[in-house]
Amino acid sequence: MEHSRRFIISTILAVGFCLHALTLYGQWNLYNPLPTEKDLFGVFFLDSVNGWAVGNEGVILRSNGENWTKEECPTLRTLRTVFFLNEEIGWAAGYHGTLLKYENQEWTLQNSNTFKDIYSIYFLDETHGWAVGYNGLIMHYNGVEWTVQPSPTNFTLRSVCFTDTENGWAVGNGGKILKHDSNGWVEIPAVTYTALKSVSFVDESNGWAVGDYGKVLYYNGEYWATQISNTDAYLRAVHFIDNKNGWAAGDGGTILYFDGYNWVEQMHGYILNRAYSIHFSSEKNGCFVGNSGTIVMYNGEE
Repeated sequence: MEHSRRFIISTILAVGFCLHALTLYGQWNLYNPLPTEKDLFGVFFLDSVNGWAVGNEGVILRSNGENWTKEECPTLRTLRTVFFLNEEIGWAAGYHGTLLKYENQEWTLQNSNTFKDIYSIYFLDETHGWAVGYNGLIMHYNGVEWTVQPSPTNFTLRSVCFTDTENGWAVGNGGKILKHDSNGWVEIPAVTYTALKSVSFVDESNGWAVGDYGKVLYYNGEYWATQISNTDAYLRAVHFIDNKNGWAAGDGGTILYFDGYNWVEQMHGYILNRAYSIHFSSEKNGCFVGNSGTIVMYNGEE
């Protein structure tokens, strides 16, 4: 099975080698040739022409909307997450408390005050940022320094998202869901014990979390409930741009789209074993990244 999968991927790459992008399914296009063979774990786009991806051994890639190029990185440690506020200021983080800031057109190491692995970062502005990770790690950035916050769990947290300075969510292993309000972080009663890998909110009353075995949860402002995903694939990333447009990505090249009513499969098994991160800057421009340096772009104009 593994040999066949590698043969299929190799064939796709060979056929598209001379092409800038190879159409896989509808408006999803494989970027080719790949700028790296290292696994990519995080991707973020400000708009259709400013994007970044990070991954194994400190790899950082930048996109101008057409091409991807490598950027100099001051660490060889694996980076798991990337977030940009604008073209001038961004952050990346990863294993062993590694934390980088992009400013003045260069990446520099920052003091994270932890040695724990960081899996997700999220910013509202230059003075309000959060990060979560191994063993229940929660950190906050106030514009000057990062500090570790009290956490109600020892389970690893995989993703964090805020709608404003008081309202935020974090999800992780064991189905853990944490909520932040003016009183700090609290763990809500269990909705599932399935590992949750990613969370995305568009406002206080509309949020989604995805995880193993095709698990999708929806928050309506009062409680979390399961949504039918129509897949049993492990889902590792979710991103919504509004309450009627969202995407989830995971193993087996699975890409799901939410149209405001139902989850529908946009792609499955056409490329790669695993999609680790997905991000859309608009309804017509998106990207997911995964193992072996795979980058797949979405162009809604096509």
